[in-house]
Amino acid sequence: MGIGNEILLESCRNSLDNFGWLHNIKRTLETNEMLSFYEDVPDSVYPFIHKKLFEKLKDKFHQTSFDQIKSDSSKLRTYAIFKSEVGIENYLTEIKNVADRVLVTKFRLSNHRLMIEVGRHNNTPKELRFCPFCSNVVENEKHFMFTCSSYTPEKEISRTCL
Repeated sequence: MGIGNEILLESCRNSLDNFGWLHNIKRTLETNEMLSFYEDVPDSVYPFIHKKLFEKLKDKFHQTSFDQIKSDSSKLRTYAIFKSEVGIENYLTEIKNVADRVLVTKFRLSNHRLMIEVGRHNNTPKELRFCPFCSNVVENEKHFMFTCSSYTPEKEISRTCL
């Protein structure tokens, strides 16, 4: 018997305990509501379990991620307004001017100098992150886009690209 067979047999023997790879496969499938793939032997065509499991885990990840970024405390709260589906955004391929594309990307990711972000880094409470141009108005992305008249050129780029 060759060394490869010995390793394979030892691996199989080790997998029968609660810490082996076979147990981990079973636990992973069970956790993801796919235990039938472990317990049921297919009649003819072997199912591509790894592909189905990958799709299931990917879907769970995206759902969990979208739920987390939509919370008010999330740094990506603005991104969540624009991003609702998995996939590449049209503006990344349609905007040919790199500087404009960078501005839109930074705005979407809250990588900007509006007080809503500057204040977050300075630990200023949200309700005290005032616009430097408008008295007693919190400067957030919504204020920037729809209310404040001081950012007209930047807003035009953002509006046309979003």
